[in-house]
Amino acid sequence: MIDVVVVCRNQSEMSHTCRGTINLANALIHTGDSCNIVISHGGTRTFHLKASSEVERQRWVTALELSKACAITIAESGNCDISPNTGNVV
Repeated sequence: MIDVVVVCRNQSEMSHTCRGTINLANALIHTGDSCNIVISHGGTRTFHLKASSEVERQRWVTALELSKACAITIAESGNCDISPNTGNVV
């Protein structure tokens, strides 16, 4: 699982010009319309992301929420496991 989101416009930017990062443990994850995701961090950083479809958006939201739960668990207890049966943080 990840605990920080790194935002880039495209894959070629990953090595040199990413837009910024947000620590997921403190992030708010919102969905806009069927393809939009907004990730914010206490008003200091906000990223607007657009998925190519509603299905892809839901996959991203699920992964981000699961990673956020894991980041919080790691901060509190030092480790995080994901249940293979449910996909939940345990």
